[in-house]
Amino acid sequence: MSNSLELISQKCQDLGIKIFSIKEEPDSLVFGLDLWAKPGAKVEKLLLGPSGEIILYIKEKPIAGAANKGFTKKLAKKFGVPASNVEMIGGGKSKFKRFAIRLTFTNHKDINYYLEKMDKVFSK
Repeated sequence: MSNSLELISQKCQDLGIKIFSIKEEPDSLVFGLDLWAKPGAKVEKLLLGPSGEIILYIKEKPIAGAANKGFTKKLAKKFGVPASNVEMIGGGKSKFKRFAIRLTFTNHKDINYYLEKMDKVFSK
């Protein structure tokens, strides 16, 4: 297991985030996570559930895919990646969704950038 894989795995474990299917690709790292979708919320917020899932409240309503797009955009922002690096891989019509997150490494965004981003978003 490479250093980046170990660091992301450890960070998620420390923060209580359950991830799966973690794999390393050239210049990127991809992992899956579970999301408990809460569309149509008055206040947008992100919490961690008891089983390590992310609970995400967004204002968009589940009409014509608006909420799914909203969840994708919010996850992208929280992880510091473009929306194109977040893919819904399951649960399109369910409140329980699965997403794949791709962390792309560049000169400006290395593993430490993503670790710091996760600390800011998920630390209590």
